[in-house]
Amino acid sequence: MALPVASPVQVAALSSSLKKLHIKVLPKGPEFDVLFNPEEYTINKDNNFAVQGIPGLPAPLLQFVNGNLRTLEMELFFDTYDSPSAAKRDVRDLTGQVVKLMDVDPDLHAPPILELSWSSLQLQCVLARVSQKFILFADDGMPVRARLTHHVQRGDRSGTGDQAGAPADLEFQQSACGHAGGDVERNCGPAL
Repeated sequence: MALPVASPVQVAALSSSLKKLHIKVLPKGPEFDVLFNPEEYTINKDNNFAVQGIPGLPAPLLQFVNGNLRTLEMELFFDTYDSPSAAKRDVRDLTGQVVKLMDVDPDLHAPPILELSWSSLQLQCVLARVSQKFILFADDGMPVRARLTHHVQRGDRSGTGDQAGAPADLEFQQSACGHAGGDVERNCGPAL
């Protein structure tokens, strides 16, 4: 059975009514919507365990060590070739908005904290990794279509393991030694 085909007018009306994934730099940084929503996303949570072999026992002992940060992975699609409303331009102009979120904020000494919102998915996180795959090129070699796979990490200070869609309380300690009180040895340990 063939699936019904939507007319360009129906597609345009549907895409204008869809809520786009929104990315905002906190507290008052730039914000933007992605061009196309992801088809799917994956939320990961894992724990670390230590294995200790004891002579005479048939199996090693397993001990919980710590939990890891929750991660969200999704693939974003960028296209300046087939989009009727977008000019045929270098797609890196669009992908650069996401990649730039990896840059270290000179005031924080870390990449910025982000807020991702898309319908029921609402979280504060940091962009831990992004990979760009350019998949279509104009005649002059300019990339016009790309997929970005990005991985964001979200801390859980409460220890409750709340769901990834719940509001987050994410903070960073300043990474530059001495900034949190001026005493380098107390804040960073003895010099090597």
